[in-house]
This record gives sequence, structure tokens and C-alpha cells, in this order.
Amino acid sequence: MSEMLATRTRRAMIVDCFMKYLEAHPSDVLNQKKLCEAIRVNENSLRRACKQQFGVGPDQYAKRYRIQLARLALLTADPSRKTVTEIAVDFGFTHLGRFSVVYREVFGESPSATLRSKRCLDHGWEMETNSSE
Repeated sequence: MSEMLATRTRRAMIVDCFMKYLEAHPSDVLNQKKLCEAIRVNENSLRRACKQQFGVGPDQYAKRYRIQLARLALLTADPSRKTVTEIAVDFGFTHLGRFSVVYREVFGESPSATLRSKRCLDHGWEMETNSSE
């Protein structure tokens, strides 16, 4: 029983380090080898910890994390000062076509629609929200 607790504790520590790394490197496309060296864990342990905690591997989770950050930036950006391209690149998305496709799949609208919705908030209009968020 204490071995199971030790394993859970170790995995929780790995996930905590992983999350701190993502927070410190929001624009980095995940380099798993570099990450594992930084948090001092082997790739299999990281993969198992992420699968257990998030249901996906570290690469997929990191991509989801960055797209969430991009959405927050789009929602809060001044559309007269920031573009979708700038925000996408800020979060490590360099292939804008793929970014737009994935963004639409996740949020049900284009990144430009999200950015434009900021104008509605500036004028006091309500913004429609996607129920899958």
C-alpha cells in the first residue's frame, strides 16, 4: 500500500513540475527531451504521469494548454493593437492554418471571431459563449 502511495506522490510531483515548466515557457513548442532534463525525470515517467492526470500525453496536453492561453489572449486583446497572427506566434503556433483549424475545432469559432468579440465587450454588448468550454 505505501508503494502505491509513493508512486502517486511521485506522479503528482512530476505533474506539478511539468505544469510549472509550461507556465514558465508558454510560447515554447514542447521539446520532451529538454523538458525531461529540466524537471529531472525520464520520458516514460512523464508520459505515464500525464496520461494518468490528464488522459493524454505531455505533447498533447502542452498543445491544449497553449491554445487555451491563446484564447485568453484573443479574448482580452485590443483588436486595434494585436492581430491573430501575433497572438498565435506569441504562444508558439507558427503554422497559422493549422492553428485556425484546431482553434475552431476546440472553441467552435475562428480566432479572428474571438478577437473581434472583444469589440462587443468594449461596447457593453454580450458575447456569445461556446457551451463546450
